[in-house]
Amino acid sequence: MSKTRDIYSCTACGARSSQWRGQCPTCGEWNSLEAQRLRTGGTSRPLTLRAEPVLPLAQAPETAGAVFSTG
Repeated sequence: MSKTRDIYSCTACGARSSQWRGQCPTCGEWNSLEAQRLRTGGTSRPLTLRAEPVLPLAQAPETAGAVFSTG
């Protein structure tokens, strides 16, 4: 027996969320998440969301140079 569940997709960037939010956590647009019905195969596997690709440490952008004074 297949189950259905609601998933929320951002109309601006296409990001997905398992719950409705007022603001998209990916692109920051307000009120852009719309509910969609997702049919699962009957198993209660966790929902897989789109993830960013993993980069090797040598290819990661360097952000350690940003130093801020706390005053």
